[in-house]
Amino acid sequence: MTRQAKLALLLTTLALPLLLLSATALLPNAATPQTWLLRSAAQAPLPSQFTLLNWNIQKRSQQPQWQQQFDQIQRQYQPELLTLQEVVLDAKRRNPTNHNAVFAANLMLSEGYSGLLNAAPSLPTHSQVRFSKDTEPLANTPKLALYSHYSIGDQQLLLVNIHAINFVSNSAYQRQLSDLLSTVQAHSGLLLLSGDFNSWSPQRLTLLQQQMSQLGLHPVQFTNPDKIKAFLGSPLDHVFASPALKVTTAVVLDQYQSSDHAPMLVQFQVQQNDG
Repeated sequence: MTRQAKLALLLTTLALPLLLLSATALLPNAATPQTWLLRSAAQAPLPSQFTLLNWNIQKRSQQPQWQQQFDQIQRQYQPELLTLQEVVLDAKRRNPTNHNAVFAANLMLSEGYSGLLNAAPSLPTHSQVRFSKDTEPLANTPKLALYSHYSIGDQQLLLVNIHAINFVSNSAYQRQLSDLLSTVQAHSGLLLLSGDFNSWSPQRLTLLQQQMSQLGLHPVQFTNPDKIKAFLGSPLDHVFASPALKVTTAVVLDQYQSSDHAPMLVQFQVQQNDG
């Protein structure tokens, strides 16, 4: 080994811990499990026919391009329910929607918090957040699911927004899905699950389908499924619904590109409760 090569190796060896330390300093910290209510409008009941917008917004909620596109979606499609992932709120926790909302963070960032947001015409009657038992490598931060209860006439809707754990084993992925299953099994009303499930492999897709089948939920079929964010052919984003929630329209709005995920729009009609 030449003198120059030895010197380069020495410098690399000395610099590597500093680089790792710097990278670690830039990583987000885990937030404390809690929910925040974000009031934005006078409360109104959730109608029996409603539209859901599901979107992983890639931490773009503070950026003008996303804000402009989101405002356009709200004006044009007027979704009553929203499940957003990777929403960044500043320290003042301003509501980015024109609905009443509940927010739960899993990350603390330099600019505030990042997490999940559920929004509806009314505040939920009850909400809770559950962190994954496993954490993402290096950053050591969890993923999460946000549970919100709403009334639709004489029925109760449980809306679950999930951002599933990503860079871990299938067994760790299964643990988060199993926790979701055990959390919602006691609910006897309408059930709607949506989010970024990080189902990037056939094995993960199978695990997800098995858990949703146990809950009696059906996957929403979109008219343009090829526009759903995918990895090697496996879609990451999904919407699952109770049979009593009839799908009348389901489309991916791929014309909006302020995030690396496309917004998903689903219109539901609540079937009459024969009981």
